[in-house]
Amino acid sequence: MARKQLLKALVLFAMAAQSVSAQTGTGSGTGPGTGSGSGSGFGAGSGTGDGSGGTPAVAWTSRSTGLLRGWFGSSVEELSQTPPRAFVAGDGVVAWLSGASGKLWGAMAGTSPVELSGSVPRQVWAGKGIVAWTSGASGMLWAWTGREPVQLSQSPPREVSVGGGTVAWVSGSSGTLWASTGGEPAELSQSRPRAFQAGTGCVAWTSGSNGLLWWWNGSERSDISQSAPRSFELSGRTLAWSSGSAGVLWSKTGNGGPVQLSQSIPRAYSVGDGAVAWVAGSSGALFASFDGGGATELSSVTPARFEAGRGVVAFVGGSSGKLFVASAGGASEEASSASPRGLWVSDDAVAFVGGQSGKLFVYRGGRSTELSAGPGTVVAGVLGAMQMGTGSGGSGTGGSSTGPGTGSGSGSSGSGSSATPDFSGLSGTGSGTGSGSGSGR
Repeated sequence: MARKQLLKALVLFAMAAQSVSAQTGTGSGTGPGTGSGSGSGFGAGSGTGDGSGGTPAVAWTSRSTGLLRGWFGSSVEELSQTPPRAFVAGDGVVAWLSGASGKLWGAMAGTSPVELSGSVPRQVWAGKGIVAWTSGASGMLWAWTGREPVQLSQSPPREVSVGGGTVAWVSGSSGTLWASTGGEPAELSQSRPRAFQAGTGCVAWTSGSNGLLWWWNGSERSDISQSAPRSFELSGRTLAWSSGSAGVLWSKTGNGGPVQLSQSIPRAYSVGDGAVAWVAGSSGALFASFDGGGATELSSVTPARFEAGRGVVAFVGGSSGKLFVASAGGASEEASSASPRGLWVSDDAVAFVGGQSGKLFVYRGGRSTELSAGPGTVVAGVLGAMQMGTGSGGSGTGGSSTGPGTGSGSGSSGSGSSATPDFSGLSGTGSGTGSGSGSGR
């Protein structure tokens, strides 16, 4: 949990007039997913699904052409006509900025790409079957789930979290917490929360006054902890937290009650919809709980990496380096005999880049499928990664240059990055390789 919070904090990129560091690495994330649904408002479910209760999404750019491609559980689809400036993938949805205009586009399973915003947005988030963004002109919060985009806020929000058909935000005017699952927004707290996350039809947050953990199921609120948790994570309708007193791991799924999972403070944990995985603080072994059940040991050796998805846990063996996937009621299955270069989980699908071949594969339902022989950057899951190469601000006489090819000093030259939005709440790392140019202002 701490690792994911740190990664989220590291990707708060500067806005149009600021220099933005290049991101050319790969990101990772886990995503909720309880299945596509239907309903009124923007809360309608995404895509067509495959009968298994959810729709995954994996997006990547071609290493040769730079064009954006996507996979929504069946065939590979070409999404963009030009290399995108940036892109992000949630469960069952991909969003990107046009390389030509900078406008925001989105695509879901079974649908053609749709232009969502007529101008470059300020911020963009992707969840399960939903894309949310703040308008580049007004800063207002909007959301899209395959129908017409809907405006949610009356003022620019301070913070936003996107889950499955659910958006939660802190009001820019009052500082209180609001949420919407497709109907009229509901005010959840009278004060600014310390932290909050949106799930599928639910929201979890810690009180701004006493730090207690609260839960909203779409209609009612309730406090579910006796002390302020050390950390918490919500995915789909599964919530896990480390208690503030003993630090042990607890979980709650849907309207069920809290269940204690660990006897000691976990070293790390990951949450998917219906799955919680953690590394025991004492032994370092990897455990998992599926659908609120008891703990199952997946590996006696501390994994090199692990991620939980909808009813699945993917992990890289700490000794063998092999990739395994575990699910409820079954033994761990070997998905790759070589240590993967990258690992992403979207819904119940596990995407990875082969450690030897460099090819992009997806493992789902007991078998691996090759998606690309030469992927560039890859994102999948609710915590997708923004990938874009830009230049950092150079210096000019009298000051440093910033923004899209302009300098704040009086120098005659300098380099600057292109104006890009903030793809907040995302997980990923990368190093800058791009460059920009422009004259100092």
